[in-house]
Amino acid sequence: MESKNNIEEIVKSFMDNFRSNKVIEALKTITKLIPPGEDYGIVLGESSNLKYLLDREGVVVSSMRLEEGLPFIISTHRRIRWELIPRWIIDDLDPCNLLTQLIKINLEWLNISKGLKHKHIEVAEKLVSLDTSKICST
Repeated sequence: MESKNNIEEIVKSFMDNFRSNKVIEALKTITKLIPPGEDYGIVLGESSNLKYLLDREGVVVSSMRLEEGLPFIISTHRRIRWELIPRWIIDDLDPCNLLTQLIKINLEWLNISKGLKHKHIEVAEKLVSLDTSKICST
C-alpha cells in the first residue's frame, strides 16, 4: 500500500522527470498508479488509425480500421517497447493532461470497485484527492 506522501512523491517524480525531458522515465513512474484491469489506460496520442496507450504493463498501440464491405470496425492491439514510442507522440505530451487522465480513470475505477477489497483502492483514493491545479502550476 502506498501512503499519500508516497503518491505525492511519485507524482512529483513524474513531473520532475517530465520537466527534465526524461519523458520515458516519467511515464514508467506512473504505470503503477493506473488501476488494474485491461479496461484502464491513458491515451498518449493518436493518428488517423493508431492510438498509443499507457497501461500498467507499458505502452500499447491500438489500430482500428473499418472492414471493407462489413459494417463494423476491426481493432488490434500490440505491446511495444518504450523506445518505440514515436517522437511526435513524446513531443506532444502534456504532463498535466496525463495526470488528469490518471485521476479520472482512478475515480472511475473507484466507483466501479465499491465494496471490493483491493490493494489499489487506497492508492486510487489518495490519487484522486490530489490537487492537480497546484501540481501543474509549479
